[in-house]
Amino acid sequence: MCDVVDHDVLGPKQYAILLEVYESARRIEAKLPRTHIASIAARRLIAAFNGKADSASFDLRLARPQGHA
Repeated sequence: MCDVVDHDVLGPKQYAILLEVYESARRIEAKLPRTHIASIAARRLIAAFNGKADSASFDLRLARPQGHA
């Protein structure tokens, strides 16, 4: 999976769910032909997981709660 998943922001349950979604997409992509709609969707999902995010515009650490705001 990609480097964007920050273990400080996501808890173990959320990380496990994301990992399960990623692995399911991998299985679907391997099982179905490239032209099948589910395979296309799985490829897009995998690309989103593997994509590189711009650290300046997408920083998961900003999602951490800070104070009582």
